[in-house]
Amino acid sequence: MENNFKNIDKHIYSASSDIAKGYKHILWAFICTLIGAIALWLYMNYEYIALHPTWSGLTLGIVIIGAFSACTIICYYTFGDCHSPYYKPTKEQLCREECYFSSSNADKVSQSINEKNIAALDKLPKSIVPQVVVIKYSNDDNSVMAIQAFDNGDGLMTPITDIVICNKLTQNI
Repeated sequence: MENNFKNIDKHIYSASSDIAKGYKHILWAFICTLIGAIALWLYMNYEYIALHPTWSGLTLGIVIIGAFSACTIICYYTFGDCHSPYYKPTKEQLCREECYFSSSNADKVSQSINEKNIAALDKLPKSIVPQVVVIKYSNDDNSVMAIQAFDNGDGLMTPITDIVICNKLTQNI
């Protein structure tokens, strides 16, 4: 049976307009890149700077360092793993969590998620073996969460529910 459910890890940002990418550690990445680029440039040009102290060489070095740093930061934004999901209205970061359930409870797990009944999901017995995996992105007090269940029976993590967005108002607690 083929399903068309999207994986929460890849599609959490398109699941709701209230969930967005939050970039972190960009300032530290920029500072470290800038220091590294300056140190490398000084090491490579130490002899030239000592023998020919001119402003044109220094200016060219600063331009090269700036361009290198800007390119590195663009790479951090586009290819790096420096972003995490956050909830726009409260600007709270959402953390990823996994829970495991037995395959005998797969129907109860998917029914609880589809009904947004998180209290019933929490009451189900947990398992050590990841046969049914529930991935949850939530804030610190679990008032906002994105949740989805997967069948891991064949080791392929096949989604068995769609991505469900819950907040305190929609949870049946």
